[in-house]
Amino acid sequence: MRWMSRMRMTVARHPWIHWAFVALLATAIGGSIAIGLAGVRREREAWGMTRTVLVATRAIVPGEPVVDAVEPRDVPVALVPAAAVATVDAAATAIRFVGVGEMLVAPDIVARPGPGAVLPDGWLAIDIADVDNPSLFAVGDSAVVLAGGRAIAAHAVVVAVTGTDVVVGVSARDAGAVADAANQRSAVIALS
Repeated sequence: MRWMSRMRMTVARHPWIHWAFVALLATAIGGSIAIGLAGVRREREAWGMTRTVLVATRAIVPGEPVVDAVEPRDVPVALVPAAAVATVDAAATAIRFVGVGEMLVAPDIVARPGPGAVLPDGWLAIDIADVDNPSLFAVGDSAVVLAGGRAIAAHAVVVAVTGTDVVVGVSARDAGAVADAANQRSAVIALS
């Protein structure tokens, strides 16, 4: 224990020893940080070239505009899907759920704005009023429309949910039967 007290006395008499130790420690820490950053740079270069793609900054639900929910990021080409998008039109709307941090791909969006964007081409939107549990449905959900104990539209998509009404998109072939059942208040929507 005597050597510790001698060391303290020596450092107290010669403060440059203390500062030399501090400088040596700072140099060692700085050197290890530089080595770590060089390793990161080497790993990034090993991936090769990058490509700018749009990445979701928050969750995007079907029917929602995407322009304010994405930002451009440079991603290694090896990780970029072929359908990745680099720019979007101001009217671009999500037709599928896109999670935070996901790259935006062409099948996720359409150039049409609003709730009708989730409708496939040639389909019609029909309002079904007074649905018992409208909170069960979300825009973009796959559904089946039932009436009279049978499926009158085996493939439907939820286009909008307002109050107790649910608007569903159905093919033009099934639209007549669904509209008729909706008018008679016998249409029931089931998630599929």
